[in-house]
Amino acid sequence: MANIATLLKSEISRVARKEVRGEVAGLKKAVSSYRSEIAALKRRAATLESELRRLGKATARALPAAAE
Repeated sequence: MANIATLLKSEISRVARKEVRGEVAGLKKAVSSYRSEIAALKRRAATLESELRRLGKATARALPAAAE
């Protein structure tokens, strides 16, 4: 009888690992896409910040010239 219980337990473990593997694969794909999207957003934010700094400097230079 112990052999049947051991066999059943090992089969349940095998099926459970298979199910978990399938769920984890989907999560890994989602995490990968989220990471790439976050990286793209960081690059875009850095570009916009540098453009804002550039425009701020251009505006600062234009204001004294307009005051004269």
